[in-house]
This record gives sequence, C-alpha cells and structure tokens, in this order.
Amino acid sequence: MLRVREIFPRHRDFAKTHWPTRALLEHGPLERLAPLATAPQLASPEAFFETAARVGLPLFIERQGERPQQTVVSPTDPDRFGRGATYTLSAAERVVPAIAELVSSLAHELALPGVAPTCHVYLSAKRGRVRPHFDRQENLAIHLWGKKRWRIAENETISFPFEDHALGTAPPRSLQALAREWPTEMPAGRSISMRPGTALFLPRGMWHTTETITTSLSITVIFPLENWAEMLTGKLLHRLLLDAKFREPAWCSAEALADAFAAAARAVCGGGEGRVAVVEEARPRLRGRTLETETASVALDARYVPLVRWLLAERSVRLAEAPRGLSAKEVSAVVSFLESHGVLRRGEAS
Repeated sequence: MLRVREIFPRHRDFAKTHWPTRALLEHGPLERLAPLATAPQLASPEAFFETAARVGLPLFIERQGERPQQTVVSPTDPDRFGRGATYTLSAAERVVPAIAELVSSLAHELALPGVAPTCHVYLSAKRGRVRPHFDRQENLAIHLWGKKRWRIAENETISFPFEDHALGTAPPRSLQALAREWPTEMPAGRSISMRPGTALFLPRGMWHTTETITTSLSITVIFPLENWAEMLTGKLLHRLLLDAKFREPAWCSAEALADAFAAAARAVCGGGEGRVAVVEEARPRLRGRTLETETASVALDARYVPLVRWLLAERSVRLAEAPRGLSAKEVSAVVSFLESHGVLRRGEAS
C-alpha cells in the first residue's frame, strides 16, 4: 500500500509542511510507485479503454477547441487520439484496486475528516492540451508513463475559491463578487516536465494547464474537503433544527434568538462540542440492543451498545472520556445519531 513517504520520499513530513495549502513537486523513480505502475488496468491505452468499457464507467473527452463531453470509445477506434484527445475516467478507485488502496491510505494518513478522496485517470494523446483552469479542491497528480508539460501559477485573483473556473469562460456568479478583474490569459508561473514517477500536489485555486509531449497516462487524486464556512454552517444547521424554537416560521426579527444562536455557534466551534447530556424528557432506556424513547424504538449495532449504555448511565459526560473500543469518528457518529433522535443534547455537561 502506497503512503505519503513513498510518494514524496524527500518530504516525508508532507502532512505537516505542505498539506493542504502549499504546492509540492517531486521527481523520483517509478519503481517506488510499483502498485500503480504495475496495475494491469493502466498498462496501455487498450487496457485503459477496455477497463472503462467492461465496467460501464463513462469516459469524458476533451479535444483542442472543444469543451469536455461524455463519450464511448472502442479500443480499436482509429480516430480515438485524433486532434490531441485527452480522456478522463472518473472514480477510478472503483475499478483499479491499486488506486482504491491509495485513496484509502491517503485518507487514513492525512486524517481526513469524513472525506472520501476520489481519483481520475487521464489518458492524453500527443499534442493534447487541457486549458488553463483552477479547481475548488486539492489535487495530487502522479505521472505513470509518457511525457507531459504542466504550467502552474499562483492565483492572485482569489484565495481558496469554492468553485471551479476555466480561462476563457465567465467566472461563476458566486465568485464574481469576490474580484473585480479576472485574467484573460494564463498567469506567469512555472513550467514542469512530468515524467514517469513525478508527483505534484496542487492546493485548491492554483492555476494549471497541461500539454502532452508523448502519449501519456497519469492519475489525479481529488480531495473534496469542505471549507470552514461549509463545515460550520452545516453543523450549525443540524444543531439548530434539533431545537423547536429554531424550527418555527421566521416571520419576524431574530433578535430574540440571538443569545441561543450564539450559544449554538460556540458549541459547534468547540465551546461545547465535546460535551453531551441525556435529554431527560425523552426518557431513553436500553433493552438489549434496542434503544427506546417516548417516541421511537431503534435497533443498535452490537458494537455501539456499550457506548450507549455508558451515555445513559452517566447522563452528563465529556466525549473524550468515552470507553475505548470505538474510534473518535465512530463515537461522533453515534452521538450525532442519538442527537437526531432527541436522546442527547450537546454542550450541557458540567
């Protein structure tokens, strides 16, 4: 199973020094990436097309002067590489075991908060070009065969964009409000020659474009991390909807709810997120593997019964003191489940 230290052997502290906001380029021998380099699904253009056709995953094609579009290609199509075509296979982790292991390993190593990375495979013909653009997520490109030239540049227009944008198109309306002027050509930056074994990490928002020198294949791991605004507002919405007063029609001033709203926001930001209390009015009780309340009866996974029994027995607890046996992520998931059923209330333990 590939790990960060194999991908970036000269930057083994990648998770501390570059992730997720600093670009990093490292050339190295392809042999260090053996699980990917020897994957039969990526061994040749024919294997690539046959894999996509066999599993029924769509391919997208981008040719010079055209927008990307979905396509069906036969491995024997004589024009499959016409006009510098670049083919993209999305969700490659579903069909290439080596890629599935890679994204699982990265998710664990980088301690991604409930995020499942995905991976695209790019097969590009000679003279294939991908127009300049930036992405709303972090990307890790690994080059496996052939030669390709990348150009990358810092984004001086907007930091940490939350939408994609390609040069030559109108910026999304949500981004237009954040900048008065937008570039009309690729900003000045750095040229990179990608060769077998090259790894390139790009933070979100970094401009990049590619030109294929010889028929090549590379993969890009995509990390769909939420930004703070998305994460906190989502958690806050979930929390507010558990309280009847925030579910009432919003027909007048919210001034009367200001204190309660502020308390909920503080809890979501850590001022109470680690503390929970049993909602006594729900009258929860555990009978075997069944959790019963005044309004519902829920069957529990056997692994979660000890945690639920502890919560109900203690009534008011700090989650950091939860019995061992479950990961922090699993504890959080169980607590969120119980909260949604009105059994627990966050931030109320003493």
